[in-house]
Amino acid sequence: MKKHLTKARIFSYGCYFLLACTLVLGATYARFNTEITGSAGGETAEVLMDVASKEITDQLKGITPKNPVIIEFSVVNFKQEEGSQKISEVAQEYTVTVKTMGNLPLNFTLSAVGSTSADYIKTFQVSPSDPTQWMGIGGRLPIGYAVNHTYQLSVNWTGSEDYEKYLDEIDRVLLIIEAKQVQPQ
Repeated sequence: MKKHLTKARIFSYGCYFLLACTLVLGATYARFNTEITGSAGGETAEVLMDVASKEITDQLKGITPKNPVIIEFSVVNFKQEEGSQKISEVAQEYTVTVKTMGNLPLNFTLSAVGSTSADYIKTFQVSPSDPTQWMGIGGRLPIGYAVNHTYQLSVNWTGSEDYEKYLDEIDRVLLIIEAKQVQPQ
């Protein structure tokens, strides 16, 4: 038996359809109807380190097999600005890298000046992946108080044979100090 569409049935179907649409749209709109307002201040920790990449080629003028060059530098976690001292608000780990072009037979040695603290770089060696790069890993700067890590970089000419064949060579030497924030544990 077939149902006939009468005016009453069409009206009731229309009412059911409107009721279903109202329920769906009402539930959907209700999720986005609440508004919360507020205000708060946000601060980020200030990271300070007063050293970066530095070309030291000019300081190596006059190096010979019998005349090594010593370069002294510092890694610090503070800056002096307008009579006040700003100290880094995060702990940092840093690496010291010496990068050359490889034109001259140079050897580099890094040593800490005036301290044997565990926060200084202990090993400084040729990178296994790049023979023109020396790396020292493991330096650490603490939070909250000013620290000055002083190092001496000794640059030696390796081997005294054939010294004259390098007289026309030029080499570029970079001292690179990179720091990153220590992840909290």
